[in-house]
Amino acid sequence: MKNLLTLTLLLIATAAFAIGNYTTNDELYVYAPSGLKLRSTPDGETVLATIPFGAKLKVLEQRKVLPQIKTVDGLNGYWAKISYEGKTGYIFDGYLSFLPTPKEGCTSLSKYCGDFFKPASTQLVQSLSTDEEVSDENTIQLYTFGSRKVVLTINSGYEWGGEYITIQNLSLEEGYLLSKILFKFAFENSLKSYTEHPEAKEYKKIDMEALSVFKLTNPPNNSFVVEFYSECSNALEIAQRQNTLFIKLSSGC
Repeated sequence: MKNLLTLTLLLIATAAFAIGNYTTNDELYVYAPSGLKLRSTPDGETVLATIPFGAKLKVLEQRKVLPQIKTVDGLNGYWAKISYEGKTGYIFDGYLSFLPTPKEGCTSLSKYCGDFFKPASTQLVQSLSTDEEVSDENTIQLYTFGSRKVVLTINSGYEWGGEYITIQNLSLEEGYLLSKILFKFAFENSLKSYTEHPEAKEYKKIDMEALSVFKLTNPPNNSFVVEFYSECSNALEIAQRQNTLFIKLSSGC
């Protein structure tokens, strides 16, 4: 593997919405690291409270496409009417997700699934190799998350491995928000190392803040890819196909 750190983001300039449709009484979670401001009116100046990262809130109205779109940190969204700890107001929905925020110290998809999803079957282990001396396996676990079906697959092999999940009825950007928390170290370390690498000056100057946020765009083919290389390679892929979210983290030497 090349001792060169590269980072690839594939982006095109189309609108990105961090969450799909929600309706009255749905419960959503706050993914903004510094919290979200609860306002008395849409885009109003009066702030009733700051709802912290990880908080769960209740939606009071079905998602509306009006008033106009608001953009925060590159994510487009609308104003959601919600209730939180006895207060009612409006909040930017671009940093909201149906997915619970990961617990402190959770850095894997398998741990996240175990924390929040209900097992729907026993684990299935499949051998991927005909060589008895090489252990290549897929471990598959089915879960449910409310009415959604979740499939967790863990790959293990000689000098490589990875894990991926598919979840029904979640948006691409919700997968991105989750991955930014689960794989925070990988995101930040790859960006920092890339910009500091001696060969990085061969590339266009990189705005780390811009690269660390999903900026104003949907990726091509509804997928987002981050790759970083050192002695071994690691790759994170987030994609959406036919209303199913796909997240994969893999590594190998």
